[in-house]
Formats: sequence, structure tokens, C-alpha cells
Amino acid sequence: MKFTADRGAAAVEMAFVAPLFLLIVLGIVDLGRALYTDLALKEAAQEGAIYASYEPFDPVKTVNRITSSIDNPTITAANVAIDCSVPDQVAVTVTYDHPYITPILGPMLGGTITLQRTFIGQIVSSNPCTPYP
Repeated sequence: MKFTADRGAAAVEMAFVAPLFLLIVLGIVDLGRALYTDLALKEAAQEGAIYASYEPFDPVKTVNRITSSIDNPTITAANVAIDCSVPDQVAVTVTYDHPYITPILGPMLGGTITLQRTFIGQIVSSNPCTPYP
């Protein structure tokens, strides 16, 4: 036998739990997107370091190679740095500001998270390395 006072209790409980559940799901989606983007940045930095190992004298071609090797996220030359401070090594760094999609926590955490990947390659060319920018 059901009491009439219990009618709608499940709907009220769902109204309290659903927003929290949605926030958790969107947080998990944000984490997955950030991990995917971090992996893409790592692969782009690796591609740039390999290219710069053979062509260390032309950083513009290296930057073009990096920006064309990654589809998502879209990075520009401003996101790339090439460092030649260590002899016979080239360090390629790719940086990206990854936006959150979680509606409440995203703005509370600053709206973006900065992802940065660096890959170091051994220069095999006899030409000198040119840093960028």
C-alpha cells in the first residue's frame, strides 16, 4: 500500500542528484579531453624534435612541420618554442591553453589549463641549431 505523501519523492531526489551526477560526468569528459590533447601535444613536440635533429638551421620549417602534424587542437607558431642552449641537442616545446567544458567548475578553476610538452632530440646534422622564437 502506497501513501499519498510519498508520491513524487523520487522526482525530488532525482532533482537533487542529477546536477551533481552531470557535473561529475562533465568533469570526466574534461579529463579525457585534456589527456587526449596532452598526447597530441607530445606527438607534435616529438615530430618537431625529430625534424629539427636533421634540419636544425631552419626553425620556420620545423614550426611548420609541428603545426601541420597536429589536427586537434589547432596550434600556431606562437605555441612553439625551439631551444638550442645545450650543445648537440634541440629541445622543442609545444604549449596549449586547453579550455574546460564543465559549466560551474571550469570558470572556478580559471577557464583553461595550460598543457606543455617538451621533447629533446640529438642533432645529427653538422649545421648549427637556430632557436625559435
